Amino acid sequence: MERTFIRDIRTKCGETAKVSGFVENIRDGKSMAFIVIKDITGKLQITVEKEKCPALVDDIARITPDSVISCTGLVAENERNRASADGT
Repeated sequence: MERTFIRDIRTKCGETAKVSGFVENIRDGKSMAFIVIKDITGKLQITVEKEKCPALVDDIARITPDSVISCTGLVAENERNRASADGT
């Protein structure tokens, strides 16, 4: 699968896409992990539901800030970002 730059990710809503970048921040909770990655075009939050992806739990635990990662998954728009983009 070809990489999608973060600036273009909104064009992939509802589709599967691959993004790559540096980890800016990671919040690794009990049931979910939130990873903020950045590339030359912007930032993106990746959400991982650990119950749905148990094979990723050990990999997530090894991620540190400034790690370089690639992720493939379903693109979903954040409701808050949609409201801001619409001006409402």
